[in-house]
Amino acid sequence: MILVTGGAGATGSRSVIELLQAGHEVLVLDNFSSGTVEALQAVAAATGRDFDCVKGDVRDGAFLQRVFRENAIASVVHCAFVGGTVAGVSGGSGLSPLECYENNLAGTLILLQVMEEFGLKRLSLEFGGAGGSGAGAVDGGADGSVAAVQRLVADVCAADAEWVATFSH
Repeated sequence: MILVTGGAGATGSRSVIELLQAGHEVLVLDNFSSGTVEALQAVAAATGRDFDCVKGDVRDGAFLQRVFRENAIASVVHCAFVGGTVAGVSGGSGLSPLECYENNLAGTLILLQVMEEFGLKRLSLEFGGAGGSGAGAVDGGADGSVAAVQRLVADVCAADAEWVATFSH
């Protein structure tokens, strides 16, 4: 089973569709701060496949531990990213840089810690929704938190060859 964080958002729901169409079993994790139940209903209608969804936040380590304990997760697609507003430039959610860093960097750090605790070291980062589309997303979003996430994951992979991570914009 593949866990998709932020699976009810724009980027996450596209990832869920691709995974389901490829025949994978999927578990969606979302706190529904920007994702919607309607997006998940559209995924089910488009694919004709059922999948489970749990409501929760990647920043809640105890919750993540329970999700990993209760499910046979083989890999993670992490799409739970938000963009912010810096110097009047909108990056998507209108959150401050501090809020974006907390969500993006702290959320990824906790996710990586729980994954390591469970011996799961396969991660795909999908940044399409972070900082909006186009150059902002590729450059790490208006607030730079996505670039910090990329650096964190790259450092984890460099320190432990068992980690396998892919980055997709």
